[in-house]
Amino acid sequence: MTNRNTQCVSNIEALVSSIRSDDQVYRWFTHLTFQSGLQSQLAKDQNITILYDKLKKIIIQQRFLFIGLLTLSLLFIALQLYLWLSVVLIFLYPIYRLNRTKKDCVALISEYALKSEFNATELTTKTLYQICEILSRKYNIPSLVDTIYAQDNLSRKTIIFTFVFTAWIYPLTNILAVFIAVILAYHIIYALTKTTYIYKNLK
Repeated sequence: MTNRNTQCVSNIEALVSSIRSDDQVYRWFTHLTFQSGLQSQLAKDQNITILYDKLKKIIIQQRFLFIGLLTLSLLFIALQLYLWLSVVLIFLYPIYRLNRTKKDCVALISEYALKSEFNATELTTKTLYQICEILSRKYNIPSLVDTIYAQDNLSRKTIIFTFVFTAWIYPLTNILAVFIAVILAYHIIYALTKTTYIYKNLK
């Protein structure tokens, strides 16, 4: 019998919706899905194995696009073609499209993982942050709260440093170039913090 005093604070649909709609929650669950212990457990299901294969192909495509974006950015900066930096923004569209597909894969895998890690009662009586805290301890990864704080802090410092550097220390030709440089720096550092090596060390 269900305890009357047990308060329903969430459900599996709300948790999966958060993964799809909140970028930081989505990134945390992406990192979780690739933990070897969880992956080996979930891969027993053929449908999950197919999702993992699709996810890995998307990640490879994203890496090639990011390398292209970074290479062109550095080339235009080296040649002082600052206005041409706007051209690299073209790479953001296919990256965005791939990310949408990737989110679908991560959400489906995460839904399966949550159902296998928690019973129905736990999924309705624990908050998202409590669930992530439990999983972070089990799989020895940074908690969702820790990664959100670290990522926001790093992004904020990058924006400030880039603006100061391009506006005063090594001034660019005009304010538009400074603005584009700040946007690119933000997206580059944000993308870097999503890489496995950096993300797993965010604290």
